[in-house]
Amino acid sequence: MMNHVPMGVFLSNVGRAMLNRMDLSPYFGQTYFCACGGVHSLSMFDQVLFQGFFKIVLPCPDDDTYLTLLKVKMFSFRRNSSLVYKSGTRIESELDKALLGTYVRSLR
Repeated sequence: MMNHVPMGVFLSNVGRAMLNRMDLSPYFGQTYFCACGGVHSLSMFDQVLFQGFFKIVLPCPDDDTYLTLLKVKMFSFRRNSSLVYKSGTRIESELDKALLGTYVRSLR
C-alpha cells in the first residue's frame, strides 16, 4: 500500500496548480503506481483533475476516492518519458471532499 498524506498536505505538494493544459499523449500507455496500491496505465480516457508544474493529479480508475500526484518526466522529446509517483491521498470525509471541490473550483 502506498503512503498517504492528508488532503491539505497533498494539495500543497501539487504546488502552483492550474486546470490541465498539458498534452499527455506521449504518456498514453505508460504505467504508474497509484495511491490505491495498484499499477495502472494512463489512457486518453483518464480524467486529469488539475496540474502543477510538470505534475498531474489523477483519480484512481478503480476507486475514485484515491487521488495520485504524478511527476511528468520527459527527456529527448518523447523518448524516455515516464510518470513518477510523488504523493497520494484518499478522500475519507465530507471535509476532504469539500476541500477538494473548493480547490478545483478556484482554478476555473
